[in-house]
Amino acid sequence: MKKILSLVFVLAFLFTNAQSNNNSKVNLIYTSTTIEAKLQIDQFLKANPDKKNEINQLYNKDYIYLTDDQYFPIEQYIKSFKKIDSDKNIELNNYKETWFNRYHNVKEILNN
Repeated sequence: MKKILSLVFVLAFLFTNAQSNNNSKVNLIYTSTTIEAKLQIDQFLKANPDKKNEINQLYNKDYIYLTDDQYFPIEQYIKSFKKIDSDKNIELNNYKETWFNRYHNVKEILNN
């Protein structure tokens, strides 16, 4: 009985640790608007059909729309990035120009 109980605690610890490690990873590259963001846009348009033209104009631009859960970790990463190494600073600036400046939070777009 003690062995089974010990095994359960070890497995629970490993599972919890694995979950927390997966949550700490930040996906920095999105090549297109995510499915979750598209769903939020669709739900908004169903509730507000009069905004369809306005949203479509924004949606057709070269932007990549992300949900809060996707956008916020990237924004935090950019804000907390330590710019000590000049090579890393150049990489960060390239990343901002190539990707981050194209990212938009869906809530910001839908709340305007």
